[in-house]
Amino acid sequence: MKRAIAILLLVFAVVANAAVTIHVSPTGDDINPGTAAKPLARLLAAQKQARQSAGREAVSVVIHGGTFYLPEALRFTVLDSGTEKFPVIYSSAPGETPVISGGSKVTLNWESAANLPGVFQARVPAGLDIDQLWINSQRQWMARFPNRESGEGLNVFDTWKLDRKAQPDPTRNPLAPERIARWADPAGAYFHAMHPALWGGVHWRVTGKKPDGSLAMVGGTQNNRGSAMHGVYRMIENVFEELDAPGEWFYDRKANTLYFLPPSGTDMA
Repeated sequence: MKRAIAILLLVFAVVANAAVTIHVSPTGDDINPGTAAKPLARLLAAQKQARQSAGREAVSVVIHGGTFYLPEALRFTVLDSGTEKFPVIYSSAPGETPVISGGSKVTLNWESAANLPGVFQARVPAGLDIDQLWINSQRQWMARFPNRESGEGLNVFDTWKLDRKAQPDPTRNPLAPERIARWADPAGAYFHAMHPALWGGVHWRVTGKKPDGSLAMVGGTQNNRGSAMHGVYRMIENVFEELDAPGEWFYDRKANTLYFLPPSGTDMA
């Protein structure tokens, strides 16, 4: 513990005595000099400025609170390393919590979706791929079946509490012919299933429907030892017709339209 404290104090001392200090904040501007009063806006800009002194002077990059969106990966190489004498240190500003996100922030014009009670829709930029949706800093969920349920101990797909003696329930089987018949175009959906022995799980991407009405899928090869799917623990997500629970969403890639069923009290502005 004493050694850890000593190392921590040493790091603080290096930061405090850094010859070059660069501030970066989501509310900054890359034309700024990178001071506390006038911080840079992008981590990439801070990195570029830090490299100018790396290895020749001690550099401290102070990252202020807020969300930094990265349109591409931020890569660190030997150019960023500095030296033992002149280290380069990236750290959060005291008392602040920066968030680095690989997502994209979009400003959307939400409007009520026709013939879908409680559902909102919005156009999104063309070519955008969405596999996670965060609204008001809260993660939302792809439209799915069976739905997520509330309660403790639901450790299988947020729906079931693990029971090795569980028996199939036709009303909760996403591969039931009558369920699939409800879906006009399930292409792009994701199907998940546990192994019969419950030692793992496998996943497929749905490519459409077969002539007999069953799902056409690719995948299921994520493990080095194949297995059949569990008879009970199965789930499908990213299906438009399953948009029926608060917090669920669906993205129509062809129409560049996002659908969302907000939880009660959500400010859609």
